[in-house]
Amino acid sequence: MSHSFNWWIGLSTSESLSKKLILYIGVMKKLILLLFIPLVSFSQQITVTSTDDESFVFSQETLDYLTNEWSQLSENPQLGLFQSFSAITYFDFDEDGFKDVIVNTAISNYAENVICIFFWDEASQKYIENNQYMMLVQGEASLWDDSVGDFNGDGLNDVYVPVSNYHGEEGQQPDYYPYENASNMPGHLFLNNGSGFDSQFIDTSIHDGYGYPNYERGFALDIDNDDVLDIIVPSVNQHPENTPANNFLATKYNVTNENEITYELIYQWEDTYNTSSGFYMQSHSVVVTEYNDKIYILYQGNETPSSNGYQYATPEVSVYSKEIDDNGDFILLDKFRLERGGIVNQDGYVNRETFYINDLDGDGDEEFVIQMFTIDAVPHGGLHVFDHTGQEITQDWFIEDAYLGHSANGFYCEDLNNDGYKDLIMVDVFTENAAETVIYLNNGEQFIQKTIELDGSGWCYPIDVNNDGFFELLKFDVAQTQQTEITFGVGLNYLDYTDALSLEDSSFNKIYLHPNPSSDFVHIKGTDKELEAIVTDILGKQVMRVYIKDKLDISILEKGIYIVNLTDGINSTTHKIIKD
Repeated sequence: MSHSFNWWIGLSTSESLSKKLILYIGVMKKLILLLFIPLVSFSQQITVTSTDDESFVFSQETLDYLTNEWSQLSENPQLGLFQSFSAITYFDFDEDGFKDVIVNTAISNYAENVICIFFWDEASQKYIENNQYMMLVQGEASLWDDSVGDFNGDGLNDVYVPVSNYHGEEGQQPDYYPYENASNMPGHLFLNNGSGFDSQFIDTSIHDGYGYPNYERGFALDIDNDDVLDIIVPSVNQHPENTPANNFLATKYNVTNENEITYELIYQWEDTYNTSSGFYMQSHSVVVTEYNDKIYILYQGNETPSSNGYQYATPEVSVYSKEIDDNGDFILLDKFRLERGGIVNQDGYVNRETFYINDLDGDGDEEFVIQMFTIDAVPHGGLHVFDHTGQEITQDWFIEDAYLGHSANGFYCEDLNNDGYKDLIMVDVFTENAAETVIYLNNGEQFIQKTIELDGSGWCYPIDVNNDGFFELLKFDVAQTQQTEITFGVGLNYLDYTDALSLEDSSFNKIYLHPNPSSDFVHIKGTDKELEAIVTDILGKQVMRVYIKDKLDISILEKGIYIVNLTDGINSTTHKIIKD
């Protein structure tokens, strides 16, 4: 450094002085930048490698039906395509080894909802709709839950379609509702006959004066390990035989070989809050799932008025064995509240695409992930993580407030990048940028937020079309279609996760070098991988390039400051070391 300075000060001509001054400033600028280089690498993003905007192919028969359907909607001459309340069912319906997409295709409050099955065609790399399996649902279909499987034991997959309450104008209900201002229709059971469906209501019980109960949820589970798939419908305060009204959490439906439907009320439950006025539970907020051969049920628990006038829920989880006691009841193994604390205390939880159970960090204990929300607030929704005892640990899994967002329309939990850890993807817009899709990659310790931009204004779903363990994304561009033209958009987005996580974002993100300063060896802690070490001096000149595993030999280097870049061939991290 002193040699360069003396050389510059000894120049005589103004031209030479100007040139050398610029040269010197340039060298010093480079030196300063190197000395102040951030010693962490920037987090990489998931990239979209290609998009197929014509991945969904309708049959002509279905297109003709939809055109005719529009013509019947004299007061509302529009049909919402793929406006499916954030829900699809992803299931290998034809059992060819590739999963298919069952989606609420056309929606109107004033006509039958249309559900189609799009079968993955490996030869064309597209989803092809089969009109034989088009389903017509009286009421507003809800596909929030996994409710597909062989219910009657004939070897063919069937579909149970829950139905939500009416959302149109009062008095304008279609004539299939039981009376003028009725709100609910029964859930629909579609039994596969090999060339199409035979359909029927799951239950035609009626509440006196109220019509059909709410059949908005439905879960296909074998809850008693008898190798017969059950249809579990939350029914507290709903089924007319559920007396007293809050005595049973659900109804179990079974289909015989002769396609007859039987049912029984299950999961006796006590109101642990002992509310004096009687506790009323919304059945559409009850979620039933299976984990480690046990049945977990999430429900909203006690509800009290919040500061904004909305109901503040205290969610509970009941855990049941698949075995029954001497009275024929399923055994309650555990019951606990999801205790919130330490972060934004939101009012209620989202009742669709929520409540995932998984050992997120591989420590042998399960964690629970749900989405919660505060009405009329920004941010509106938030992801919340609880440990296996129900204590909130959200702050351990997200960096600052990255768990908060603008929507509360559910999320999916899948191992998107095939690294053994479950990741999260938001179904709807979650940032201020409506074009961004938000993904949280799990590094085994935290969820790292990533964003990608996808065309369209609808919902996003993870699917693995080629069975390679890496998920693609479907995005539906929700369309209100006029009678005169069919308009819809479905983008099948192929993704590259290669550079999604830097070393700092990965499960070996605790890499550090010691001792520092050192005269001979610098030990590498935080990973057992073989890494390539590229060492440069403060002027950016490469002085060493070697492969190492646990230590770096710097004995040949002169004393000074060096920059060490470590890479596993995909990810990289940068450190400053001092040779003394």
